[in-house]
Amino acid sequence: RVRQLIDQVEQITKEQNYQ
Repeated sequence: RVRQLIDQVEQITKEQNYQ
């Protein structure tokens, strides 16, 4: 379950970085 949370955070960070 923790892995999923980290994956979500990583995706959000990537999206924010893209902006």
